[in-house]
Amino acid sequence: MPNKNRAPPGQLLLAFAAERIISKKMNEALWFLIHDGKLLFCNEASGPVLPRAARPPLPVSSESGPLERLDNAPCRAAALEGDVPEGWLALDLFEVNKRFGRELYSRGGRAAQLAYWRKNSRFCPVCS
Repeated sequence: MPNKNRAPPGQLLLAFAAERIISKKMNEALWFLIHDGKLLFCNEASGPVLPRAARPPLPVSSESGPLERLDNAPCRAAALEGDVPEGWLALDLFEVNKRFGRELYSRGGRAAQLAYWRKNSRFCPVCS
């Protein structure tokens, strides 16, 4: 006798797929990738945008902890390893402030500070 409270197998599969898509989107972060003190943007047809992904979209030498959320999206910071690849745009923070405003500028500045600290200090001067 069929259970009336149980969803048909097709609906269960759709619900599972939708849940995986939502949870994947929730794990994606805006990446503040830093190279030589500049913030990297994907150079898309609509203009430069911050990359959004679950992991760093490019090879990185170091990854910092989370930054403050931006537009309810988690933000992460990392230092790019190697040169800026084709299709990416590196903007200094003054240009970021001029083009995108203070919120992006402030998080980009924090990401640059974290990248610099990770590269040059690594440890607390008291501990080293």
